[in-house]
Amino acid sequence: ADAALDYAPGWPGIEGIDGEVRFEGPGLRILVPRGRIFGVDLVDVVAEVPDLDQLPSEIMTITGRARGPTAEFLRFVSASPVSRRIDGFTDGMVAEGRGELELELVMPLRATIDSRVQGEYRFADNRIALLEALPPLEAARGRLRFTADTLSIPEAQARLFGNPLRLSAQTGEDGTVRFRAAGRVWTETNKEKLLTTVVDSLVKCGVTMLPTRVVYEANRDVIRATSLPWHGKYTHQALLNWNYPNPAYHGSYHFDWTSDDEANWNLAYALWGQLIFEFNKRGGRVAFGTDDNYIWATPGFGTVRELQLLRETGMHSLEVLRSATRNSAETLLEPKLGLVRPGYKADLAIVDGNPAANLKFMYAFGDLTLDKDGKMVRTTGVVHTIKDGIVMENANLMREVEAMVRKSKAGVSPVNVISRPFLPAP
Repeated sequence: ADAALDYAPGWPGIEGIDGEVRFEGPGLRILVPRGRIFGVDLVDVVAEVPDLDQLPSEIMTITGRARGPTAEFLRFVSASPVSRRIDGFTDGMVAEGRGELELELVMPLRATIDSRVQGEYRFADNRIALLEALPPLEAARGRLRFTADTLSIPEAQARLFGNPLRLSAQTGEDGTVRFRAAGRVWTETNKEKLLTTVVDSLVKCGVTMLPTRVVYEANRDVIRATSLPWHGKYTHQALLNWNYPNPAYHGSYHFDWTSDDEANWNLAYALWGQLIFEFNKRGGRVAFGTDDNYIWATPGFGTVRELQLLRETGMHSLEVLRSATRNSAETLLEPKLGLVRPGYKADLAIVDGNPAANLKFMYAFGDLTLDKDGKMVRTTGVVHTIKDGIVMENANLMREVEAMVRKSKAGVSPVNVISRPFLPAP
């Protein structure tokens, strides 16, 4: 009675143990109806050694459950080895509510340092503050799993700013805990206030809007983003590796990305576009950027696509081109950039077609159109690039890019988590 158990190095011990020891055949079984970890009562604790003569070491398995405040569970994690692995991530978390812990320990009795601990904590109707800078999650419910090396949340639901939110988390190879959250804040906003009062305030305060829409476009149609025709020839393998779904990488979160997520992002994109349009119409300065290299946005191609997505907001093509030239120069406080006129500095792209009529003419591969005889032809796209006064054949530049990409993919199997369903049978 009232025994204590230090079951694994570095883990909070079990105290106040009352139990019964039974020798059953070649093994040992310990039944513990009561125990405590940090004042939280443990129940249904069972310790078993199936074979006391097992070599090289007898293995004891301990399982148990505990019910109590979520705050005490966070204290348990902070006092365990996993806290060091995740750099004390849970130390600053604050929780109100309760949950249930299931704990399992596998312990070689002759080498306890090799003990393995894992557990799962289930919580419902909690109030959890993840970070001091963020408002707390309300009505939070879900599961949190842990080992000595990892902490993960397979899925949880909560409300943030009064809106429903789904989130998950995974420990990366570097010990960083990465969250993936999908909500509907945009779709739940006061649209009338956003497009009037908020826009007027942004313009009045002199805000410059730099949308970078292309890097988030995959969120509204993942299959489109992963099957863009230039990935095979012009997207570097290192970038593809980064884009594949992987919770350890930034922006590589398209696992369990549902049709609801895409529908919400389509609605958000439409409202976001209206916000940009109203801001521009009221005299706000819209500048240009892409945040290329993330979420299936390939450099260069993403630049032209960003122009198309600004045009999608309702801005005129000339306004879109101004955002990428003069407006961006003003944003960077570069008065001698952004215009083609004497005394200014400019790198030039010579295009086979009028971008004001069709922004897609600026792709390196041009676009399909009709010639003066009504015959379908493809334009050349960018014919020459003039950088620092040096004229370069764009076709040669693209061949160099193609060679770099081909080299990056040498020896790489075409089979991956994205392509597997679509490759022909061998």
